[in-house]
Amino acid sequence: MSRNTFEDVMCYTHFANNQKPKVEDCFWKVGLLFNHMNMAAEKCVEKSEYVSVDESMVKGKPTRFGFNVWVLATSNGETIRCDPYGGAKTKLFTYGLSQGPDVVYGLVEDAKLVPGTKVACDNLFTSLDLLDNMSKKGIGVVGTMRQNRLCTLFIPSMQQAKKMKRGKKEELYVSEDQVVVMWKNSAPVYMASNFADVFISIEEKMEVDQPNIIKVYNTHMGGVDLLDNMVSCYAITARNRKWYWALHNWFLNVSFVPAWRLYRKVGMVMGIKDNEKMPLLSFIRSCVEMTIMLHGESNTSHIHTLPALSPSTLADFRRDSGNHIVIKTPERKNVCKHCKSRPSTGVADAICQETPRTLEAWN
Repeated sequence: MSRNTFEDVMCYTHFANNQKPKVEDCFWKVGLLFNHMNMAAEKCVEKSEYVSVDESMVKGKPTRFGFNVWVLATSNGETIRCDPYGGAKTKLFTYGLSQGPDVVYGLVEDAKLVPGTKVACDNLFTSLDLLDNMSKKGIGVVGTMRQNRLCTLFIPSMQQAKKMKRGKKEELYVSEDQVVVMWKNSAPVYMASNFADVFISIEEKMEVDQPNIIKVYNTHMGGVDLLDNMVSCYAITARNRKWYWALHNWFLNVSFVPAWRLYRKVGMVMGIKDNEKMPLLSFIRSCVEMTIMLHGESNTSHIHTLPALSPSTLADFRRDSGNHIVIKTPERKNVCKHCKSRPSTGVADAICQETPRTLEAWN
């Protein structure tokens, strides 16, 4: 594909009808992409006992730091549900639990998680109201707690906890199944859960005793971070002036990860060793090749390789600012053979303009 053709494809790529904008939803241009991803995840991603909720950052304009996407993912980094967030104009359902807990409750509702599932989230999302509502649905929650959400509980404050010895803990049972724990490590840590206990988890590698609730959180919280790590390994970096192009690239990058894991899982079940060991980069290349075969033109007669150019033709566009013609030679670098000057490219030998344009000169 030529550069102009590629730019035309990017220019005319849209995911919604621009003649019928939805002013109330700031992400209406890419709503179809997120709906498609969520439907595909509902069909293909295997439900897990432990899931995590966190935000994923999409770099791009018009915002200075990019867009936020609320992601519900499994512990091994497979996306279950995702919703974009762009501030107050974002069209999200509210459940009266404040912004962070509303995100968790909405993702759990939309993903239709079965009772018995455990959700791990950080202090942006965790609150006692969320624990109450999740207990009614039979969903477990474990997460860190912010200090301002513990003001009415009789538990050591941050200032008091700093004076305590490392490894000490204080727990407070808010109800039969809800517990708030303060654990002093290098710094005080506040945790809340409606399913994890506070019994000490004894491990030889740990210098201090660690409550079980901390171990459960550390084990199952990193699902979204693992997804971001996999996405960043081979991310698509093609840019466009359209604000939603960054979200389109993120959509493609995220789609490859669960597809790759599913491909390897099928290979393990069917005993296909090539599928089991295929790395992510090879899988992405195979997907691109298969897409070209399925949706490209069947007649490949128009595809041809670039013919070998003559030295006189190459000289027209291989000159630098000093009229040197840069070529690769196994001899010493960065010095013109004839005029003994250094070409501005500084990466290979060069032949100056006065050199005869003959095949012998190029050889």
